[in-house]
Amino acid sequence: SPVHVFSDKMEIAVEFSIPVQCQRLWLFCKRQNGTWRPVKPFSTEENNLSMTSLGRLLSRTFLFLNPDGVKLFLEVLNDSSPKNLSNNDGLVFLKLYDPEQTQIRYIGMVFVKASSRPSDILPKLRSLAGFCADEEMELYEEIKFEPSAMCDAIDANITFSESQIGQGDIICYQKSSKSLSHHAYPSVQIFFNRIHDLKAVVPVLYFSISEDLNSSSLLLVA
Repeated sequence: SPVHVFSDKMEIAVEFSIPVQCQRLWLFCKRQNGTWRPVKPFSTEENNLSMTSLGRLLSRTFLFLNPDGVKLFLEVLNDSSPKNLSNNDGLVFLKLYDPEQTQIRYIGMVFVKASSRPSDILPKLRSLAGFCADEEMELYEEIKFEPSAMCDAIDANITFSESQIGQGDIICYQKSSKSLSHHAYPSVQIFFNRIHDLKAVVPVLYFSISEDLNSSSLLLVA
């Protein structure tokens, strides 16, 4: 019998102890620049399709999609997760860079409105990082690593739409580098360029299932 998306959800529930009602599956696609990102959440109708039918349907819209190789991204829902997403809602991943430790790590994800501004989410970013309420920060968009590292500074005062930041994009942030010039790699940009030069590429996306399901997610390959 054909494998349905809902069947995959049942398998996830058994394998990872994540209830079906806490799962939201997304189409996971390779962009033209070679990076992989979530593109769209599956609708109720798409969740009821077989994987074969889903692949054929999506390949009509996403011409670059291989009908036989649909990849899924799992978002683990919690009480604060938006239940009904619109085309104006973008899922953005967050990474925190620590120049003192020369370390960058995944710290969570957030939904943003295309018409809102990065300045609107600064309090949340500070809270996630454990920064004080008035901490000055710098934001960057992680775009790609090959053939060269590309990480652009973000203007916090223009809209996400104007910055072309939306579904599946990655925001890296840190304390202001003005007082960190004594560190070897005071900014995300410098750090990424150095990483690329050393050919020790940091994974673009790293998500894991943890006991704290507030910001957990998982890549599934069908």
